[in-house]
This record gives sequence, structure tokens and C-alpha cells, in this order.
Amino acid sequence: MYRNVLQEKIANNGRNVFTTDDLFSIVSQFKQIHKIPEDPFEQLKLLIISAYSNWFQPEAIEFRETNMNIDDFSNGGVAVIIQTVIHGGFGRVHSRSPSGQRKLCGEFQSVTSSVMSPIKQFQSSDPTYFDQLVETVYSLESSYRDMQTVEFVLDDEGKFWSKFFFKVSLCKCL
Repeated sequence: MYRNVLQEKIANNGRNVFTTDDLFSIVSQFKQIHKIPEDPFEQLKLLIISAYSNWFQPEAIEFRETNMNIDDFSNGGVAVIIQTVIHGGFGRVHSRSPSGQRKLCGEFQSVTSSVMSPIKQFQSSDPTYFDQLVETVYSLESSYRDMQTVEFVLDDEGKFWSKFFFKVSLCKCL
């Protein structure tokens, strides 16, 4: 159904590059094909059902049989991951300075700024949250017994959330 809309638009335009007006038209036609509920929980429910039902589509079965070395597909194999998006700032810090001193170095972007700032500014603007970040990073360094690079997020109020690390890895950059 969706493919037909795109093929028709390409045939009418004589090209597969779309203008903004073309895209609005395509989206409008897509919405006529499939009504998307306004309720976000209903949207999630439909997305989960769709992900699981796609496992049994002929194309998916053929792909698995051709490209995967698994004998029994009857036990499923679909995973649905639902994540929360935090609309705030983010940053990356290293648990050691370039000289090896145990001192955070790195940068962050606050909720209100589009510019990366030295991590020292986060310390002066939010000392409580900075202390939480320091405590968490040094705890990781103690656990892994090596320098750490930590990518983190700030919530929309600028608070550091230790449970929202993008990535924690051994520091290879110093």
C-alpha cells in the first residue's frame, strides 16, 4: 500500500527526489491508508503487535532461513525495546585528566545552551549534581580498576541522572 503511493509519486514526478510539498502529500496519503491513534499507549501497543507479527511474514522467514544458521525458529526471537527520551543536556567525561590526575575532564551541553562547555561550568552551576556525577564515575573507575569514559544525560531541568548513561567504557583517549 505504502509502496504504491511512493511509486505513483515517482512516476508522476519522473524522479525519486521529493520536495517538501511532495512529502506532505505522501504523509497525507499514508495517513489515509492507516489511521494512527492519538493515544501514545495505543501506539505502543500497535507497534509491539506489529513487531511480533512481522516475525512470521514470508520475507522474514525467508531471510532467516537464508542468512541465519539456526535450525528451529518456532521459539520466536523478536525483541521490542521501549526507551524513554530525555529532553535535556548531555556530556562526556573522563575519570582522569590528560596528566593522569584523578580529576574529571570533559564537556557537557546544558538544556538551555547549544554549545559544549567545559565540565567545570557544570560543577559551578549545579554542584550537587556534579558531585553525584563525580561519585558515580569514580565508583565505576574503582569497579573496573581503570580510567573510564562516561557519556551521560541531563534531564530537562539540568539534573544529572546516573541511570541515564549513554555509554561507559575504558578510557582510551588519554
